[in-house]
Amino acid sequence: MPRRSVAYLVRKGSRGGSGKFVVVYDFEGHIPTRFYRNLLELMEELGSVRRVQKSVYVVEGVEGAEALKRLVEHYGGKVEVFRVC
Repeated sequence: MPRRSVAYLVRKGSRGGSGKFVVVYDFEGHIPTRFYRNLLELMEELGSVRRVQKSVYVVEGVEGAEALKRLVEHYGGKVEVFRVC
């Protein structure tokens, strides 16, 4: 059985919900290449993610915002999630 990707693992266990969220992250030093591969996979799976700047994304739904937050934390980054009214 193939290994599950990190993008799959961070999506597992997310709670549902609606709303629009801004996710802002930052890494100190080098950002692992795998982070970007998993980020692209996550964006394709969610479908409702829009990149605003290099480290700023607008996400539809709580599930996507939590998944992106866990992905950044998995790779050692700092992340903040803001709900947009």
